[in-house]
Amino acid sequence: MDPFTYLIKVYEGYGSTETSSGICTNIIGEWRCNGSVGPPLANCHIKLIDVPEMGLVAKRDNRGEVDY
Repeated sequence: MDPFTYLIKVYEGYGSTETSSGICTNIIGEWRCNGSVGPPLANCHIKLIDVPEMGLVAKRDNRGEVDY
């Protein structure tokens, strides 16, 4: 999608839409890290938690389930 066609900002975000509007967002076209969903929005606290069934330990592997 070309954001200039409609002169609007296009956002990509992440969050549980059943309980909130989102917790992270990227503006399409601005610099970002590949694979990122963007920085947390104001007043959002995010942490990774362990996923034992996958053998992931958040502090050790720097991977886990997003908890907010």
